[in-house]
Amino acid sequence: MSSETLASSLSPLETRTFSAGNKILAEGTAGQEAYRIVSGQVIICKEMSENRQFKLRTLGPGDIFGEMALLEDYSLRTASAIAMNDLTVAVLTKPQMDTALTETPAIISQLLKSLAHRLENTSQEYALMDLTLSRWEKQANRLIWLFGGLNAVFILATLAFLWLRKA
Repeated sequence: MSSETLASSLSPLETRTFSAGNKILAEGTAGQEAYRIVSGQVIICKEMSENRQFKLRTLGPGDIFGEMALLEDYSLRTASAIAMNDLTVAVLTKPQMDTALTETPAIISQLLKSLAHRLENTSQEYALMDLTLSRWEKQANRLIWLFGGLNAVFILATLAFLWLRKA
């Protein structure tokens, strides 16, 4: 079942529009709605600081986001969603989802497939991050061996500062 089938099996959904740069979801806030992208693109990101985000993925037309809030009662958003460009979404509320799950059991299968796909992508991303961290760890150990403990710490702190400043 595609997201189009999901949308057609529900009562008519309210649509909302957002301008580029608008935040649709804020990490850490309570949610009672999910969104299906009709047009435009959304960046899903983790908030690193007030003005910095770590991009997790980009979603486009047909993709659904924010669904975890519909599956768990009183769930807090685990990431933020920001419109990359002008965006139109169809809004899916918790009561609509609950009705759809009982009236259209095939939706459960689609949700499980979607969640499994996201879990697989996340696992691959973490494996890549682990590989990258392993490289950094090897370089850090090499610096400690070459320059001694405190000198290496100073060098690593300087490199980290320069890298964060650039990002």
